[in-house]
Amino acid sequence: MHAVIVTFEVLPEKVDLFRDAILANAAISLETEPGCVTFDVLKSPTAPQFMLYEIYRNADAFQLHLGMSHFHDFDRISTDWVVSKKVEEFGRINNVT
Repeated sequence: MHAVIVTFEVLPEKVDLFRDAILANAAISLETEPGCVTFDVLKSPTAPQFMLYEIYRNADAFQLHLGMSHFHDFDRISTDWVVSKKVEEFGRINNVT
């Protein structure tokens, strides 16, 4: 398994637009990408911050995600709404399910 954690700080006036766009991106990823196992979208209750918790079958499945048109559409429309973005990738090191 390959985990990806992405944190975004969003312009306060764009929170609703960002939320709608990232929820759509997550739903399409889960529906159309066989390698996408989990795509959780989390929102801070006190700040214009979001966190994505994504699980892919492997690193190749994540790279496939990055090439998908829905990812590029989301990235293109949301770029001006984002103050900061941090992407972290983690590989599973145990076999517990």
